[in-house]
This record gives sequence, structure tokens and C-alpha cells, in this order.
Amino acid sequence: MNKMICNSVDFAFRSEVEKVTSGGVILLPGAEWQRLEATEKPVYTSDIKREDAGYLLEETVSVQTRYNRAPVLRSHVAFYYILRLRTDTETFFVGTPTYPALLEMTSDRVFDNLSFKATFPAILPDI
Repeated sequence: MNKMICNSVDFAFRSEVEKVTSGGVILLPGAEWQRLEATEKPVYTSDIKREDAGYLLEETVSVQTRYNRAPVLRSHVAFYYILRLRTDTETFFVGTPTYPALLEMTSDRVFDNLSFKATFPAILPDI
């Protein structure tokens, strides 16, 4: 399992993605990345799991935000997402148009706990 602390997490809806290139994700004209205002450092984890169909890479991003009665995510919890994560040294993405991230949200009316999960076939090197 790989775990990394992130400085920031931005999201876009999968429907706002024009294309994915080796340099990153290009959004449709007029679409913008939306920042998640975290109360603690967001955490990225990844793990390779063996399933009957082969190996799967599962990426999870956990973010805690202050509770808000009408955030855009609360009204779009069933949508598909692409995330942009930044650390001290790099920017990387979680989710693709083909294998987007899904959101699970829990709340205690003080904080919202967001968990984005993207799962896709893992490509392992031949040994």
C-alpha cells in the first residue's frame, strides 16, 4: 500500500473533461477545477488487489471539510469525478473518463468526510 499526504485536492466532474494527455487533464471551455477546502491534510492511498479477473489498482483520496448544508458535492454525490492532487513535489490525477472516481460522503453536522475511490485494471511488469 502506498500512502501520501497531499497539500491540496481539486475536483472536476467527468462530464467537464475534454481529454486526458500525458501532460494532464484538459477541461472543456468554461469548466474549472474546484478546490476542496480541507480542515486537515488530504490523504491519498493506493493498493493493488488480486481479483478473479486480474489485478486492480484502487486509489482512494480522503478529505475532511467543514459541514456545509448545500455544497456542490452534497447535491452531486452520485456523479463521477476526476481529482487533481498536489504535493510538495508533484501534481497528479486520480480517476479518468473511463475509470472515474466515485464519492462516498459521511457527515456529523460538524465535518463532512469525503472518500473518493477510483478502481481500474493494474498493469504489472513481467517478472
